[in-house]
Amino acid sequence: MVLGVVVVVIAGFLLARSQSPDNTPEISEEVPINTDETENRLEEVLGRTLPEDAERAALKDTTGSGFTGIATRAEDNGVVEFTILADLSDPGDGVYQVWAGESADKLTSLGTLTSAKGGYLFEYRQSGSLEDYNSVVIKMGEDTILQGSF
Repeated sequence: MVLGVVVVVIAGFLLARSQSPDNTPEISEEVPINTDETENRLEEVLGRTLPEDAERAALKDTTGSGFTGIATRAEDNGVVEFTILADLSDPGDGVYQVWAGESADKLTSLGTLTSAKGGYLFEYRQSGSLEDYNSVVIKMGEDTILQGSF
């Protein structure tokens, strides 16, 4: 009889639990990136200060490794200044390539990131238009590591 009561109680508990709504919050795929926080941390790590008047874009990690980056762009008399600060792991035998373009479908290779004081840096100056640098992608080989848009 005791065994029967225990079985009924357990069955009732399981039934009640299966009927209650799941209140577990869903994790959003799009976690907002705090650009100021990222910028301050990267400037501190790399010992570089980004220009205050430049547009900024946070670069989102596409690998799930916790990488961060920030890109800036500014135009002065027809010359575009484009800068990237990034916190990435050592690429081993590879290199981090910088790609930018009007959109994610129209990217041009601009060069490679260079190691600088515990992070990576890219600086680029060339005549052009800001619209040529709307999308930014950091790749290693064919793999996209960071990406963002202005």
